[in-house]
Amino acid sequence: MDGPEPGTPRRATLLATVAIALSLALVALDRLFAPGGFAIREVTVSGVAPRVDPAEVLGAVRALGPRSWFSVDLAEVRNAVEQVPWVHDAGVRRKWPRKLVVTVSEAEPAARWNDVAWLSDEGEFLVVPDGYGERVLPRLHGPVGSQRRVLEMHARIAPLVDERFSIARFGRDARGVWSMRLASRAAPAEPLAVTIGRRDAEARVRRLMRVLASGLGPASARLERVDLRYPNGFAARFAKRAASPRFAGTGHGRDRRDG
Repeated sequence: MDGPEPGTPRRATLLATVAIALSLALVALDRLFAPGGFAIREVTVSGVAPRVDPAEVLGAVRALGPRSWFSVDLAEVRNAVEQVPWVHDAGVRRKWPRKLVVTVSEAEPAARWNDVAWLSDEGEFLVVPDGYGERVLPRLHGPVGSQRRVLEMHARIAPLVDERFSIARFGRDARGVWSMRLASRAAPAEPLAVTIGRRDAEARVRRLMRVLASGLGPASARLERVDLRYPNGFAARFAKRAASPRFAGTGHGRDRRDG
């Protein structure tokens, strides 16, 4: 009868040792990656953001519950921090041992969007506190997803407006027709409604400004509405309390292709 192969007990012992070592390693990893294992003990907040409350940032992180330093989802933490008022952007990194470092930048609203949201100068939505006392900011409106386009067009149109006026509201509708309300600095409570159209917006606004500066004089204060969607001029409606003056530029032949 053949005896046991040489080295068999040694091989069995080695295999058993490897199995035990792997089991211990798996147990250790499980403890390290479990929420309660090697848990994060400290979170620090940094960045130049005077209006961001560090306590709210820490609260947003704590609200996620216990996290292991090894397995914490940094993107999840970042998304939670970016919901804190005044936080524009957040970065999150691990620091040995058991520490997270959160770096925040502050939001700076550039415009009001559809009367319900705030935009940065890049057209990103911002989270600001309820009751924020806004300074004078553009009030923009438009369909969902059009905020960057509207913000860009407003930046192109605003420098063309005569200094006697300011843009009280600017935007586009679902058909792509641009419009705005111009507030006269002499009578800001009675803004002028301006329909610009879908194309040639800058050229049309320049034409309107030339007429307001030279063709109407004091009568411009009685304007209620102008429609710039004409190839060679525009149509105007004046307040009923005053007789409508005659001026060059009001014409026929509206360009129906432009709304």
